[in-house]
Formats: sequence, C-alpha cells, structure tokens
Amino acid sequence: MPEVKKMRRRTIALVVDTLAGSGSYQEDIWRTVAEACRRAGAGLLIFPGGALGGSPFITNEYMKNVIYGLIRRECVDGVIVAIGNIVNLASREEYAAFAHGFGGIPVVNIGFALDRVPGVVVDNETAMERIIEHAVADHKYRNVAFIRGPEKHEDAVQRYNGYRTVLQRHGLPLRPELTYVGDFSEKSGVDAIRVFLDERKLDFDCVAASGDYMAIGAVKELLARGKRVPHDVAVTGFDDIYEAGILSPGLTTIRQPLPEQMRKAVDVLLDLMEGGPREKRAFPIDVEIMTRRSCGCAAAGLGSDFQFPEWSGRDRDRWLLEISRTIASRFREDVAPDEVLSLFTSFFDEIEGKRADVFMSDWEKFFRLHFTRTEELVSVMNTMTAFRSAVAVLSGHPARPGERSRGAEYADRLHYQAHNAFMEIVFRLEAGKRAQVESLANNLSRAGLLLGSSFDIPLLRRTLREVMPGLGINNYLLGLYVEPARPLEGLKIAARVRGGREMETPSDDSAVAAWRALAGEKDFLDSGGLGAVCPLYYQESQIGLLFLELSSEYGFMYETIVTQLCIAIHGARLVERNVRARTTIEEHSRQIQKLSLPMTESVREISGIAAAKMESVHVLVDQTNRSRDKIGETNKNIETISAHTSKLLDIIKTIDEIADRVNLLALNASIEASHVGKEGLGFTVIAKEIKKLAESTGRHSSEIAATLKEIIDAAERSSRNGRESLEAFKRQSQGVGEILDSFQAISEKMRKLGEGSETLLALIKED
Repeated sequence: MPEVKKMRRRTIALVVDTLAGSGSYQEDIWRTVAEACRRAGAGLLIFPGGALGGSPFITNEYMKNVIYGLIRRECVDGVIVAIGNIVNLASREEYAAFAHGFGGIPVVNIGFALDRVPGVVVDNETAMERIIEHAVADHKYRNVAFIRGPEKHEDAVQRYNGYRTVLQRHGLPLRPELTYVGDFSEKSGVDAIRVFLDERKLDFDCVAASGDYMAIGAVKELLARGKRVPHDVAVTGFDDIYEAGILSPGLTTIRQPLPEQMRKAVDVLLDLMEGGPREKRAFPIDVEIMTRRSCGCAAAGLGSDFQFPEWSGRDRDRWLLEISRTIASRFREDVAPDEVLSLFTSFFDEIEGKRADVFMSDWEKFFRLHFTRTEELVSVMNTMTAFRSAVAVLSGHPARPGERSRGAEYADRLHYQAHNAFMEIVFRLEAGKRAQVESLANNLSRAGLLLGSSFDIPLLRRTLREVMPGLGINNYLLGLYVEPARPLEGLKIAARVRGGREMETPSDDSAVAAWRALAGEKDFLDSGGLGAVCPLYYQESQIGLLFLELSSEYGFMYETIVTQLCIAIHGARLVERNVRARTTIEEHSRQIQKLSLPMTESVREISGIAAAKMESVHVLVDQTNRSRDKIGETNKNIETISAHTSKLLDIIKTIDEIADRVNLLALNASIEASHVGKEGLGFTVIAKEIKKLAESTGRHSSEIAATLKEIIDAAERSSRNGRESLEAFKRQSQGVGEILDSFQAISEKMRKLGEGSETLLALIKED
C-alpha cells in the first residue's frame, strides 16, 4: 500500500442515500453537483450511505451508514449533505449531531441551516401553501386529501404545515382521516389511495402529495380504478422531477430549481473552504408552480406565474431579451439568455427576409450544443408553448379581421419545422439512450454471470478486471474488512486498478485503516473527477467497500454492480469456507489415519493376549469347578463327622448319666449301711445299675466304634480333598496372577487408545 499522499485542497464529499432511486431524483442531485464541482475545478466524492439509522422500508439499509465514518479531513475538504435523502426517521437533533461530527470540516446542507452549518433552503411551507392555494382558490376544490412525508422529516413537516394553513385560511376543516403518512415513495402514493377509498371510504376531489413520487403513485392507482384525473380527482405534487413532465396527464407540481440549488451549495462550500464565515446562514431558493393537466389546468410551459411582458411595438430586441432570460432560467443546463435571444433573432430575420434558411440551422446547432439527454429536453418541451406565444405576439397582426399576415403564416411553418426537428432529436436521443441502456444491461448481465461464478477472491479479482472496462470503470479499489465488527479499523486491499491497469496489492494479510486506503487512491479526482465510495455488505454482515470512478449518468448501473459484487464476495467466502473445511477434514483424516494405525495394532495385541489367556481362563474355570466339588465333598464329610460326633456325644452322655446314678447309689448305700448295717441291700441295687451300665456301654461301644470309624474316614477324605484343593488353589492363584498381568497390559494399551480417541474426537469437533 503506497504512503498516504497529501490531499489536494478542493475535494468535496456529497452525502446521499443512494446513487439511484425509483426515479431520476437522486441521479439529478449528484449529476448537478458534479457539474458544479467540475466548473469550479473541484473533485467530487459521493458517499451513498443510506438514510441515517436506516429505513423501515428498506431492509438493513442502516448497514450502509458505516461509510459516513470515512468523511474526515484526510479524505475530503468539504461536505454537502442532501438532507432530504438521508433524513427519514432521524429527528432534527439527531441530524445535527451527524452534521457536527465531521471533525471541523466545512459542511453545507441542502435543506435547512444549523448552527455553524449553512443551508441552501427552499421555503417548503410557503411553496406548499402556493400549490394548495392554487387548488382551493383557482379550482375550487374543497375536499383536499394530503399525502405527507415521514413525521420526523423536516421538509415533510413544513409542507404539511403549508397544507393546514391554506385550509384554515379558507375556512375548510382539517380532517385527520384525509391525511396519510407516506415515505416519499411511489408505493406509498398507491397505498394512500387504497386507504382513502377502501378502508376509510372517503370522498375527495383533490389529492395533494408532498413529493412527486407519491403523487405519481396516486395518479396511477386512481387511473387503475377507473377514476379520471383531473375530472374525477385532481392530483398535485412537489419537486418537479423528470417523470412529472412525462406523466400522462402531466403532473402539476412545485418546481425546485435543482441546478441552482446545487450550484449555490457548491459556491457556499467553496467559500467556507477558503475561510468564509460559518455562522448559521440560510440561502433561500425561489420555487414556482408548474401547472399541467393533473390539477385541471391546460399545459403551460413556463409555469402559472409567468406572464409575457407587455409589447409596445418598440425595442423588440430588449423585449425578446427579457423573455429569453426567463426561458433560459427554465432549462436544467446553464443556457445563456443571449443564446435564446439568438434563436429569436434568426427566427424573425428569416420571417422578415433578412436572412434565408438560418433558423433551422441555429435551432439544431442549439440542441446539439446543449442537450444530450431526454431529461434535459423536457425543459425545452415546457417552453415551446411560450416560445410560440411570443412569436404570435410579434408576428400575428392580421391585415384585416379574420385574416392572418404572411409573417404569421411563415412563423407557423417555421414553428412546425422546429417542432419536427425537436421531435427528431428526441427520437434520436431516445433511440441512442435505449441502445445504450440495452448495451449496459447486457454488460451488467454478463458481469453478474461472471461474478456469480467467481468462487474465490483471486478469481473475483480477475473477473472484475475483465468486466469493469465494459462498464466504463477504469479506476477502482476493492477493499475487504478484516474485522466486520470494527470495519473501518482494518481494510485489506483485494483489487486495485488505475487507468485500466491492475496495480500491485499487498501479498500478505497486511491491512490499513479504511480512510488511509481512500486517501491514497483519489488522484483521478484531481481534475474535477467524479467518484463514489460504495458500502459492501450482505444482510447484517459488513464486507468491505468499493471505491470507483463514475463515468456514466446511470446510477442504477453502479448500484447493480455493487449488489452483484456483494453477492459474489459472500458466495466466494462461502466457497472458501467450504474449501477450508474440506482441507481441514482431509488433514484431520490423515491425522486420524496416523493415530488409528497404532490404535489398531494395540487392539490387535489386546486381542492376541486375550486369545492366549482364554485357555488359561478355561483351565482356571475347570479347576475352580473341581475345587468347588471337592469343597462340597469335604463339607459333606465334615457334616458327617459333625453328625457322628453329635451322636457319640449323646452316647457318652447316656453312659455318664448311668455312671452318675451308680455313684450316687453307691454313696447312698454306704451311708445307709453305716446306719443300719444292711450293706447287702444297697450294693444289690448298685450291682443292678452297674449291670445296666455295662450293658449300655457294651451296646453303645459298637455304635461308638462305628461312629469313630466314620469320623476317621470322613476326616481322612477331608484331609485328602483339602490337600488337592490347596494344590488347585495354588495353581489357580498362579493363573489368576498371570491373567491379571495380561489385563494390566491390556489396560495400559486401552489407556493409550483412550488418549488417541480423545485426540480423534477433538479433530472431529474441529471439522
């Protein structure tokens, strides 16, 4: 990116909402300002940044406001603001904050004056009073419906006040239902008629609109419903845009002298740039009523307030010069009164025979010199009636009542020829315009197809280099925002073309502040050039800006290419995002493959270890089952021993009880014998008990012996099973240890597999 060059003094910024609206009004503004700047030797840089704060009628228009942040001293030397274009929902206070926010750069308003901001103003209230007065006083309309502009719009408020003033002056009631709030668009004019007729069921004999587009919409809707304009309903407008003159019927409206407004704004701004005073000053511009058929008047080319000066028959040249000045002031271009006077002079010289075949030659030369657009010829068409009337005044003195002079007849013939020449010029211009528009449309269509198939930024840059010259755009800079949330802080230059030649752009990702990029690329404005800074955005996402020269009169071409470019860049970024995603997926696939190979090997090793230990597990299971059986047999032996031991205890208890009785009897017998001396009787009893004891002992001894044998056998079996179980348990313990070691190895490998899986999951999440 080249270093910022010192900006030349005399670069003017024009703030408008768009380069092309629903009609020619926006184009008329920047074209007339551009012409005034060219004549003053200043460059013009247009900022079509939309209505302040956006518009409820245009989705996401507020996104365009970002480029207003580029209006700073490093880029421009002065600012002209077309308030009527950018103030829609914003209040006067909100606009004042905007106009005072340019860091001390001189500012001139087209609309109203503010503190330290002079304004080229139209007295909207008085102007609206004049046209409503014409409808009420001259045509006697009594039910005048009004289509106003937005309620916060300064001009709209003033025009509505003018409407109210006239109703009050004539004692007519102000009926709220006869007022509709529009937005200056043609659609709101259509909607107003629908509301008046369908919803509110109103009767009215006139519709006054505070803007021509709304009036045109009202006329079209009334005609579509079978209403005759002006026979059933009259319609008036405000502004006198190009379409007002070609509408059928022609629209009666307030004519604002746009060229005069713009020239005055440029002059005032240049004075401020040279150090002139900045106090609040209003520079008023006169307006006039252009009466046409929509209000009920016959067409009158120069406006209802124009009257021919009285012809006294003396000093014809002075009289013609006075008329010429009036006619010249009606043209949209600066046509000198002397040039119009020259036409009159050649006309009368030919009538009077002073010169031959001069008028038509001068007439055609006049048009070739001054008029190249049909919009400009509307002014000529509006003056033809007055021109012919002036000719009639000078040449139409009949020789006798009911007769016409030879001069008058010759004048009619010249006027007829002039009219035919005029229509021929109109036809050629229209044919040329149609061919130009068709060629432009084809180029735009081709540009749209090529841009729409440019799926990456480098290809988009090459496509722009191919299509821009066909649109007459040989100087442009395409910049993309690095951070859309802070767009103007960083701009990366994506394409830079000067004089049709592609210039070097940074190869890395370096970026500069957007104002620096703009300030360093304005050399082509040095000789009164014309450029625009167009915002690029898609829905609610900022994209960048396109800084380009304007070489065509058709603003729609630039708006179209900007829209195509926004869509193309958004599409290219989507494709780039998909490519990056695919590349990332491919890289992740490679990483996954790299990670999965050792994981597969680990799984294979785990499988081998598991297979190898499967037999050991089976053996261990068999051993465990046998040990379980041995333990079960031992438990049975132990139960047998327990049962026999219990039985033995019962036998021994029985013998013990008998022995206790024998001992007791013997003791008693001894005591008894010592007292009575009858030893034989006591011992006889003892002998019997001893006999019982002997019999019982003998009888139980075999049971005891058998029981003891069972106990011994059961004990031997239990001992043998215990030894076998012990050996089995030792082998099981060893096998379990080996399997445990194997599973520890498996666990370690599974841990590594888990780590690899986490890495894979992270990669998948990135995808």
